Amino acid sequence: MAPLQNAPSPLSSRQDWTYQGGYHAGATGGGGPPPSDIPLMGIDIVSSNLEAARQGTQFSDTRTAENMAPQPNTEAKTAHNAAGGVSDSQNQQYEQHSNNNYGQNQDYALPPQSSNPTNTEGQAAGQYPGGEPIPKVLLDPKVQRQLNNRKVWRPWFVWIISAVQIGVLIYEIFKGYQRTNRIIETQPFNPMIGPGTGTIIALGARFVPCMKSTYLDNQNLQCPDNTTAICTISDICGFTPISSTGKAPDQWFRFITPVFLHGGVLHLLFNLLFQMRTGADLERDMGWWRFAIIYMTSGIAGFIFGGNFAPILSPSMGASGALFGLIGCLVLDLIQNWKLVVRPCWELSKLSLMILVSFAFGLLPFLDNFAHIGGFIAGILTGLVFMPVVYFSKRDKYIKLGLRVIALPLIVMLIVLGLTNFYKGVNNCSWCKYLRCPLNGTTGL
Repeated sequence: MAPLQNAPSPLSSRQDWTYQGGYHAGATGGGGPPPSDIPLMGIDIVSSNLEAARQGTQFSDTRTAENMAPQPNTEAKTAHNAAGGVSDSQNQQYEQHSNNNYGQNQDYALPPQSSNPTNTEGQAAGQYPGGEPIPKVLLDPKVQRQLNNRKVWRPWFVWIISAVQIGVLIYEIFKGYQRTNRIIETQPFNPMIGPGTGTIIALGARFVPCMKSTYLDNQNLQCPDNTTAICTISDICGFTPISSTGKAPDQWFRFITPVFLHGGVLHLLFNLLFQMRTGADLERDMGWWRFAIIYMTSGIAGFIFGGNFAPILSPSMGASGALFGLIGCLVLDLIQNWKLVVRPCWELSKLSLMILVSFAFGLLPFLDNFAHIGGFIAGILTGLVFMPVVYFSKRDKYIKLGLRVIALPLIVMLIVLGLTNFYKGVNNCSWCKYLRCPLNGTTGL
């Protein structure tokens, strides 16, 4: 038996706030792996099996009744002495402690702490460099096994959807040039550095008059990209001419297509900075299909929520609702793994500041704080269902499984209620104007 001098790093796909503080390195600048002297113990066969599993190699179990018995190991003594400066009497105490605490799954209980307050590197026992205490739960073998068994995924979905969104913006600019002979809309000026409102609406932005019957159905309106021309709803919405169907506008797909559209270069750039860093880290931890469900559900739910409260003439587009769903997952993961975090209150304060700043950006044109709110709520609920979790006890496991059972029908119910309310046209929100850009709704229509 020998100490594992390099304990595996939990949540190694992120190396985030577990250990050093900061959920995802991309979001909050988290720290590195734990110090090398975490006193996690295991017999040699377990160590070799874990290593073989990591390398994908075969191993043989040659244990017998004789070699299964715990025996003194001078090599272990030497390593333990080097790490903490332990005396011979403490070595005897360590061997007796191990022999009397042979646990489940061939794990030994943790050895007693050294009386020497520092190791050879000047690091206090049980602390990280800098003096931060190691969360005690990290020394639990059951927790360690859950963390070490997590698979690290490649962020394929983030890479693919980011490429699609870049391609769509290029197409938006091209179509805008065809409509107005301007690469960047300047009449009126698009502060996001992109095409005009009319182009974005015609390509699938969420625009209520294109999705349900309103007082604008039979009116001729001022074209959004031309201050003098007159357009019908069919001219503005594009796709299937609404007037030719003889029915009310029903372009329901505008709850989905806006996730891929952006108001301009700045809009897409800000979203990609978060998506490619924090989003990729999240996908590495949960896998592409779980991440895709959370991402798309949050984006769609955000546009449904926004459709209930945003002004009728305010177009909305962008992946911000989906990204707020990811922020909801960050908050959820921090709360669920509170015991693993070195300074959880500090991490929560940083997340709270990030959320407030993001809502402030939601007051800019083409952005929709109502979509942000809806995406955030949907992200928490879908995260409860699909995010991988660590169980610290049986009680903790039952609580988290119970929340998962509750969250799934709840997110379905909220989406159904949102759609029902949207098509009924009920909007009695008197305070909503304080959460949206004062220029939204001034598209020239």
